[in-house]
Amino acid sequence: MRTTLSTICGTTALWAVGPAVIMFSGIALAQSTVQTGYHKGELLARALEHTAAVFTGVVSEVRAVTPPAGADPSQISRERTIRLNSVDWLLAPPNTPRPPELTVRAFDPPTRSKTLDGPWAVWQGIDLKPGTKLLLVRTPGAQPPSGDSDQPWVVASQPAQLTEIAGIVRTFTALESDFSQAAGLMEQVRQPNDGIIAGFGITYLLDCGARRNLAQTAGLLTSAIGSAGATEKGWRESLAWLTSSWSRLPEANRNQARDSIVAAAAAPNASLYRPAFEALMDIYSLDPGALAAVSPASKTGLQQNYRSLRNSGAIPQRNAGFEKALGLEGQ
Repeated sequence: MRTTLSTICGTTALWAVGPAVIMFSGIALAQSTVQTGYHKGELLARALEHTAAVFTGVVSEVRAVTPPAGADPSQISRERTIRLNSVDWLLAPPNTPRPPELTVRAFDPPTRSKTLDGPWAVWQGIDLKPGTKLLLVRTPGAQPPSGDSDQPWVVASQPAQLTEIAGIVRTFTALESDFSQAAGLMEQVRQPNDGIIAGFGITYLLDCGARRNLAQTAGLLTSAIGSAGATEKGWRESLAWLTSSWSRLPEANRNQARDSIVAAAAAPNASLYRPAFEALMDIYSLDPGALAAVSPASKTGLQQNYRSLRNSGAIPQRNAGFEKALGLEGQ
């Protein structure tokens, strides 16, 4: 199956035509981290926004590449050539050749490496035994975090992840033509998940949502705060977007976001209330009257958590105005 797109985030996109045989060549610098579920979802969103090619293939042959003469094997990345058969294109730029076989290169970290950074990060935990079905995401016309335009952004070998990512690709295609479906996406994000759908959903809204529908995006990101599926990183990114967009949000969105952030800051979960307090202080700096409507019950939780943060040194500088708004003046 092949799908083509002409718009990315609601804007016209130009597609690059890739070669018939894709070679992932060269040792690239510094991919940020090994791909956790959330990170894999983030990269998937960014790759799809950059006109990605997504394909599956079955490993038929794995060959080790001989390192340069005289190189210390413990100091260099080990490289393997992977032959894929039965290639199926889930998403591809227009007019891109779709060969039934592809050759790709996989990397292992140097044995003495003390960091997970590098082109091997995307391959960590990937099963490369012959007969294994892989899914790869690459961008023919854009450079991935690995630093090489022929490197994949995402690789998956677990059957459940292949199914999930294929579904996300279909969701992305639908969102590009009908952004109202983002509500269904966020419902999936809020539910417990392996992180991929959460990373994709939050990142897609952060990157594309405001250009499609600012009010809807604000409401969806607000609904992610504190949800089990969005994870702490998703909470932080949603909170950062809401506070940075505060001045341009409709009043109804600001009120909804404020109430959700207050609830999070008053919650007993420190991993949630700490970033919520950071957001709340940012909101107070923009709108000192924003805390006037906080209920007495919520204020009690806010006071308790604020004292805990202050006593732990997490709030190094006192903010007299903010403390007064919380009812902690002089305490």
